[in-house]
Amino acid sequence: MSSNAGPQWGCCTTNDGGDTGIICVECSKAYHPDCLGISKSTTERRWKCLRCTGRKTCQEDTLIRTPVETLAETSEENITKRSTKRQAISSPIEERSTVTRDDIREIVSDIFKSEMGTLITQMNSNLAALMEKKIKGLKEEITELKDSMNFIGLQYEDIKDQHQSTLKSMAELREENTTLRSTLSNLNGRVEQLEQQARASNIELQCIPEKKSENLINIMTSICKVVKCVVKSENIVKCTRIAKIDSTSSRPRSVVVQLNSSLVRDQILAAVKNYNRSKKASEDKLNTTDIGLSCAKTPIFVSEHLTPSNKSLHAAARMRAKEKKYKYVWIRNGKIFVRKDDDKDYIMIRDTDSLNKIV
Repeated sequence: MSSNAGPQWGCCTTNDGGDTGIICVECSKAYHPDCLGISKSTTERRWKCLRCTGRKTCQEDTLIRTPVETLAETSEENITKRSTKRQAISSPIEERSTVTRDDIREIVSDIFKSEMGTLITQMNSNLAALMEKKIKGLKEEITELKDSMNFIGLQYEDIKDQHQSTLKSMAELREENTTLRSTLSNLNGRVEQLEQQARASNIELQCIPEKKSENLINIMTSICKVVKCVVKSENIVKCTRIAKIDSTSSRPRSVVVQLNSSLVRDQILAAVKNYNRSKKASEDKLNTTDIGLSCAKTPIFVSEHLTPSNKSLHAAARMRAKEKKYKYVWIRNGKIFVRKDDDKDYIMIRDTDSLNKIV
């Protein structure tokens, strides 16, 4: 700056700054700091104005920022603007863009949208891959399940066929079993009938005390004399004691007398029946005292010789008849009969099912 003439101002025409302006080292023009909007401390630096700085070449696509702009940004807090100064007409127009919050918000929004779009695309891709993997696994499991179900279906059909075959076999076996039961029942009946027929000439003496030196033929002869039935020695084939059906019973073993004919048997049974009917008191009926046995007086029972099954059936019939208050139970030719009263019809007991007829 010259001491005689004032400096040549490049910012405005107001010349009241004295020597306080900033001098460009190229064009030597002075500039008010307030017009430039920079700090006065810049005067100590080698400073160039905007015109001198713009003369230098630069790449077309590179934006050159002047020291004025740099100082303005770094020293903005130390600037005091002059409202009375106006910018020189010849000064270059400072091209400075103002960034607002809306601009920042828009930039951030664009970046966010871009990043979110990329993220969503990546997530969709990952999700699609994951879903494809899962669906593939599910398809494989469904295929295996279908195969298993088909296998189970085949097994079920086989089992069903086997079940039908088993049911058919069971039905045939039931029918065969029914036939066999019927046949067995018939055979048992025939065997029972044959066994009973084999006993057609036998009589059974019950409740005769046992002795070591007993003579069963003499006992039988004595009974015939008491009941007044003529029996010759040749009519008696055999006399023997038989085993007890119930081994725990205290009754003596029964005596079986085998006769030479059923006619003789029937004569003896009829004579015993008439003898017992002639006695009013039950204790006076045929007993051990009548035949001269030296023992306590006990009744003697004379009946047809029954098979073990018929004996059991006879006992059950007597118990049932007693329960239902039937008056008569008797045996005729190995068959069991019951009658409730004198004016009622008799009932023949063939088997255990016939016991239900006693009502």
